[in-house]
Amino acid sequence: MNRILIFTSIIIFFINSIKAQDPSFSQFFLNSPYLNPAVAGSANDPRIFLHYRNQWPQFGNAFITYQGSYDKYSKFIHGGYGFNILNDELAGGVLTTTNIDFIYSYRLKFNRNFTMQYGLQGSFQFYNTNAGSLNSPNSTEILDSRQTTQPDFAVGFLGMTRNSQIGFSVFHLNTGLVRFNYNFIKSPLKYTLFYTTNIKVINENNIQDDGFVVSPAIMVYKQSQSIMVNYGAGITKWNVFTGVWLRNNLPFQFTSIIFSLGYTFNKIRIGYSYDFELPSLNNLMPASGAHEISLVMILPIDPRNERYGPVRCPKNIEVK
Repeated sequence: MNRILIFTSIIIFFINSIKAQDPSFSQFFLNSPYLNPAVAGSANDPRIFLHYRNQWPQFGNAFITYQGSYDKYSKFIHGGYGFNILNDELAGGVLTTTNIDFIYSYRLKFNRNFTMQYGLQGSFQFYNTNAGSLNSPNSTEILDSRQTTQPDFAVGFLGMTRNSQIGFSVFHLNTGLVRFNYNFIKSPLKYTLFYTTNIKVINENNIQDDGFVVSPAIMVYKQSQSIMVNYGAGITKWNVFTGVWLRNNLPFQFTSIIFSLGYTFNKIRIGYSYDFELPSLNNLMPASGAHEISLVMILPIDPRNERYGPVRCPKNIEVK
C-alpha cells in the first residue's frame, strides 16, 4: 500500500510539473515520422517503424510506450503520406494516452543537392484515467476515472541534402485540455529541432577497406518549461551500428548517457538502447533507466511507380 501511494504521488507530481509532457524516445533517429511530420515519404520507399520503451523498469510498469508508423512517397500527391499510432501507459494503466496521427508532406526540390519538405499532421488524442489500476480500496479518493478525447494538429519542416537532414516541428497547435483528477491540464506546444549527417571514413592507404560511417546527430525538444537536448554519434560498419548519446533535461538537470546497438539485414534493422542515469545531486531518479527496442523495415516499392527526386537519407534514418 505504501509503495502504491508513493508511486502514485510521483506520477501526480510529474504530470502536474511537466503538464502532460509527451513521451520521447532515445532512438529518435529511428523514429522519424513521430519526431516530425515533414519526414513522411523522405526516403521514397515505404517504411514501417515499430518502437517499444520501458522507462524506470525498477518500478515495474511505470512508463510503457508503444509506437508504430508507416510512411511512403507518392508522385501523385507530390509528397509523402503516412500515419502514426502511439500508446503510452503510466503506472500500469493509471493514465493511458493514445494518439492516432495522419500525416501529409509536400516536397519541393530546389536542385540536385537540396530538397525541402513541409508536413501537416492531424491527430485524434484519447486520454483515460483509471483509478481501478491502483488496486487500492481508496483508489477513487486518490484518482478520478475519466476519458477525454480531442483533435490535435502539428506542422513540420525538413531540409535534405545527400547526406544530411535538418528538421523543425511544432505540435499541439490547438493546445487542448486534458482532464486529470478533477483538474484540466493544458497540452502545451511542443517544439523539436534536429540535425543529422553522415561522414564516411575511409583508409586511403588500403583500397580494400570500405571504411565506416560516423553519424553525429542532435535533437532539441521543448515543451512547457522542459528543454531536453540529445546529442551524440553512431558508427556503422558492415551491418552493425553502435552509438553513444547524452541527454540533458535542462530545467530539472536530468542527465543520462544512452548506449545503442543495432543490426541490419535484408532491409530490416533492429536496435536496442539503454538509458543510464548519471549520478547527480539534481537527479530525482539516479537509479532509474530505460530499455528501448526499435524495428525499422523498408518495403519493396512498386516498379510501376516512377521514383521522383529520390533523396538518400542518412544511414541512421534510412535502412539499407
